[in-house]
Amino acid sequence: MVNDTPVDASRRPAIPPVPARRTRLLLYGQIAGVVVAVAAVVVASVWPRADQPAGPATTATVTATVTVAPPRPRGTDLPAFEQRQVAVNRAMFSAPLATFATPWLPWLSGCSSSRKPAGPKLRDGERTRVVCWYGSIAVYFVEYASTADRDRYRDQAAESSRTATGLAPGAVGPVEKTGTSGLTRGTYVEYAYPSDTAAPPRTVAGLWWDGGAPAPVAVYLLGYWQDDLGQSWEPLREVWRRNS
Repeated sequence: MVNDTPVDASRRPAIPPVPARRTRLLLYGQIAGVVVAVAAVVVASVWPRADQPAGPATTATVTATVTVAPPRPRGTDLPAFEQRQVAVNRAMFSAPLATFATPWLPWLSGCSSSRKPAGPKLRDGERTRVVCWYGSIAVYFVEYASTADRDRYRDQAAESSRTATGLAPGAVGPVEKTGTSGLTRGTYVEYAYPSDTAAPPRTVAGLWWDGGAPAPVAVYLLGYWQDDLGQSWEPLREVWRRNS
């Protein structure tokens, strides 16, 4: 089964990561300033001044270039802390998984690998399993023994997606998507199921995304629908958009 327990308070990082960095906030402020300036130019060009005589109606055409925010920093562009996180986290991954997980590595914490004695246990058809944290969201990376094994788990997620309406409305999938980094294209599935480890049972929401052919790898994100996600798919979708 693709189902897992999304959170275990005893295993959460003492201090959740804060991926929204101050540099991003500054950049957003700069972009907002550019937008305001462009708006002012447009208004000034089409709105007559009080000291201007009324004349025939004219149409003003204003062409403006707005700077688009650069992609999230990678590699040597990262601050020192995130560069360290890349080094620490990469050691947990097998080679195929490390390549697939590269865009995620700076922003994850508390990673544990099945290759370590106290790490997560492998399931049928799995070669390597790595569990990490993104705040309160559990992130599972898995390398499977074959694409058939991976697709079997993906099909389970797709089945849970079809029955998710009554548990977590608005689930999307399965659908083919390219990650934000442009490095990987694979199947994207949002799904939900009732947790069998909580009393009373709580709804678990999951987001599956795999590496496509031929790599037998996948990542899936899990969180409690009400407690972690506020009964919205947007938190999981945003984590995927930032890191995929």
